[in-house]
Order: sequence, then structure tokens, then C-alpha cells
Amino acid sequence: MEPEIEIDLQLNQSDKVVELLGWFAIFGIWCLTLFTYFEVTGLLSSNYKSGIATYKFDNTVNLFALSIISTLFFIVLTFLNKKPHILNYSSKITVENALYKYTNAARMIRFSKLIVVFSFGVAVLNIIKKVHINVDILEVWFLPLTMMFIFITTINAFIKRNKAT
Repeated sequence: MEPEIEIDLQLNQSDKVVELLGWFAIFGIWCLTLFTYFEVTGLLSSNYKSGIATYKFDNTVNLFALSIISTLFFIVLTFLNKKPHILNYSSKITVENALYKYTNAARMIRFSKLIVVFSFGVAVLNIIKKVHINVDILEVWFLPLTMMFIFITTINAFIKRNKAT
């Protein structure tokens, strides 16, 4: 087996903005969770009849679970983003194409981090808003929009990969 080619990737301005937005999103999720924890204690609805009437309430541990899962996901992907040479690539990595392939893989991971953390943040916000005004801000659009953003990021990575080969 050939040795891995390790390159220290330099972030351009847009990469720094996306990374910073991800950190702000994590900070925002934790602020929402911590500042509203005592306000919503015992009021979180978890099961619905016909999508409207609540018939079961959960404790606020679920709110913390979303925050913890999003933070762990973000940290793991941040670590993975620092070491793009450990990823599996569909084509051979050479010295000539390593920088291009590693940069595109790191950028895809960075955008995926932002999309997933933003989705968790919207879910936390939705839970809190449901307690206060009993309106579901996500409605039917949450899953399709989240999947669309993930697919767009993935398709973009595949297009760039095929362009380079």
C-alpha cells in the first residue's frame, strides 16, 4: 500500500466564513437550550394526534439531547476535516491532484457540517416555539429542505470530482 499524501490545507475566505457560521450555529443552539431550559420545563410536547393535539409531554432532556448530538457531530466532522487524507477516494490520489481533491473533500465536509448543525438548530427552535405559541414553524418543509441541501452539496462534490479526473 502506498503512503498517504498529507497536505496542510489553507482555508480561503469563503471556507473561513462557512466554518465561522458553523461555530456560531453551535453557540446559538446552546444559547437557545440553556436560556430557555427553565422556561419550557415539563412543557415539551413529544407526541401528537393528527399533527395538532398534544397528548404526551416529555422532559427537557430531549432539548439537551439535540444540542449534544449536534455538538458531537460538529466536533467529529471538524476533526475529520483537518485530516482529509484519511478519507476514501474513488480515484487514485497523486501528488498532482492531492491538493484539489483534499480541498474539495474538506469543503464538502464543511458545508455538510453547517447544513446538519443548522437543521438541528431549527429543530431546537421549533421545539421552543411550539411551547410558546403552539405553532409548528417547520411544517412539512423541514425534511425536504434539509435533504435538498445535503443532496446539492453531495452532487456538487461529485461533479467537481469528475471534472478533475
